[in-house]
Amino acid sequence: MAGFDLAQTFYIDPAAAQQAPSIWITSIDLYFFAKPVEGKTQSGIYSPGITMYVGDVNIEGIPNLDSYKSDVVARVEYADITTSADGTSATTFTFSRPINLKTGVTAAFLLKFDGKDSGFKLWYNKAGEYQLGTSTKTSVTSGKVDGSLFIVTNGTQLTAQKDADISFKMRVANFTTGSTQFKIYNRPYEILKVASTTGSFLGGEKIYAVAANASGSIAVSTASKNITGTGTSFTSLSAGDAFVITDGTPGNTEVRTVTSVTNTTYMAIDVAPTFTNTAAHYYKTVTGQVYYTSNQADYLVIQDSTANSSIYLTNGNVLYGVDSLATTTVANITAFGVNSVIPSFVVGVPSGSSINTVIGFANSNFAYSSTTEKNVVIGQRLPVTDYPAVVASRTTEVTTGVPFRSLKSTLTLTTSNPYTTPYVDENNLDMFIDTYAINNDSTNEYLGIGNAAARYVSTMTSLAAGQTAEDIKVYIRAYRPVGTTIKTYVRFLNSQDIETIEVKNWTELVANTNANSYSSAIDSSDYLQIQYDVPFQPSGTLQAGAFTAASGNSIIIGTSGTVNTNITVGSVVRVYSPLFANSYFIDTVQASNTSTFTVTNPVSNAAMVGSGLLVDVVTRKNDGYLDVQQQNVLTYFNTSLAKFKGYDRFAVKIVLLSENGYVIPRVDDVRAVAVTA
Repeated sequence: MAGFDLAQTFYIDPAAAQQAPSIWITSIDLYFFAKPVEGKTQSGIYSPGITMYVGDVNIEGIPNLDSYKSDVVARVEYADITTSADGTSATTFTFSRPINLKTGVTAAFLLKFDGKDSGFKLWYNKAGEYQLGTSTKTSVTSGKVDGSLFIVTNGTQLTAQKDADISFKMRVANFTTGSTQFKIYNRPYEILKVASTTGSFLGGEKIYAVAANASGSIAVSTASKNITGTGTSFTSLSAGDAFVITDGTPGNTEVRTVTSVTNTTYMAIDVAPTFTNTAAHYYKTVTGQVYYTSNQADYLVIQDSTANSSIYLTNGNVLYGVDSLATTTVANITAFGVNSVIPSFVVGVPSGSSINTVIGFANSNFAYSSTTEKNVVIGQRLPVTDYPAVVASRTTEVTTGVPFRSLKSTLTLTTSNPYTTPYVDENNLDMFIDTYAINNDSTNEYLGIGNAAARYVSTMTSLAAGQTAEDIKVYIRAYRPVGTTIKTYVRFLNSQDIETIEVKNWTELVANTNANSYSSAIDSSDYLQIQYDVPFQPSGTLQAGAFTAASGNSIIIGTSGTVNTNITVGSVVRVYSPLFANSYFIDTVQASNTSTFTVTNPVSNAAMVGSGLLVDVVTRKNDGYLDVQQQNVLTYFNTSLAKFKGYDRFAVKIVLLSENGYVIPRVDDVRAVAVTA
């Protein structure tokens, strides 16, 4: 930064601050014996003022001009600069916020005179000169404790003034030792499922809920921030209220903020309207800014909602974007689910001080309880897996029986030294919240992409040329607590099959080892090794009655019921003996009538000859299974019902399910081994 005029270094002695590691400068007093004559200044500026900056020095003790930031300054206008003939009248430079500096180091303050006006004259001390009003010569220790005065030329060239210092008084904060609390609450959001969206909302644009006009009419102009009313009641509004002004068309409908209300028919707003109309209208409604939108997911998040206990959103409200003119209708007012949180607060914790941070959320019933608050380390992830935590929409917060805030973080700041303190930067209070995309619905996952929200799908694996596998074993290392499920599926393809693997069913495997074991609810590292195997038979629906089969014959005779009610051409059936678990065959149906059905292949297994047999109609007829009639070789029917034994290409899918959405399974490792039967 360039343009400085004077600089003064100073040493911050730890002994003067009870050995505190840092101090907080609040203001600095300077003493002037002259300032420019107003209206007759050297700079040409009618009433020049002065700005003060603070920064560090380089290794040689020279002020480092690059370290001076413009966001924390002390500014004194011309009228507030006092002068005195004896150096007793102080001009106080108070910083926009306290400045934290380490002790045991040298720092500096710099002065910038408006227009580099040379009419400002400061009282200073120079070794060898007489003290004012005495015959005593002054002395200056030019070492690091007292610092040095520098004249800055050309805005950047610093020249040290030997044995000279500006006369100044520095004030530092004196804190009350002990503890105090700083509370952080969620920003007011509306988390909405929407419908009937037209157009596309713009991120950051103002948005409002359409409502009925207030009584009366208003006159607005592009040239004025003042609004006059006829038959209006402006006193129902207060400074800071957001409201809508409109001429009845979306293009001339805008959100404005009240700055003052004079009476029922006169008020002032923050920004002049973009249209002029002497018979416009206004109304108070919920407003905010578009934070996130997804037309594909029918999802809209509004930031800085103005909803309160009197004015709030309801299902069916129509929302308009001021700039995009997009519209949508509120279908459901929802909430953010919270499954983990990382507080990313900018804080400082000097030695001798501490900050303890606690975070809590409302539950899915929109009630807040301090019993669910948890200690958290700033910058580290905190899992929230013991209750259904949420950040609610502002509308929900203000319309419950007892209005509440659904996120609260309490920072307890403690210090034992009155010259230092931990601190929180209010402008940097970010919090990153994760929501698990998981549900408890695996419907149709065997077909392709079903209803599950959380899944892993591998790429297709091809075996080496000429190799055909007859079975597969899938092993996973997983954290599976009570209330969660991990389902494993495999797609198979035999290279003799003309179909592609993408059209194949996902065959659901059966958990073998650790099938009924669960991980610890409190130890997230309690992983299980689970083996999944191909089932020996696909699932099916038992048919009414009993059946009879004859050796070498393809016709199966039903002894009761109407056979072709459910057993029809193209069905896949499992014919089996109720007495012997492994006595069955699986085949396709070529014909059926009321009393018989015909399978593709004649019965050849002697154990399947006779009466009293049962029949299942296979519900997932394209699933793979281990055929007990063929030495347990993996077998499947393609969509044309051609039968294939073995495979040389496969893919794996893992589906994760949770009963409540906050206790979840995790998979650390997946291995699939193609084997012979």
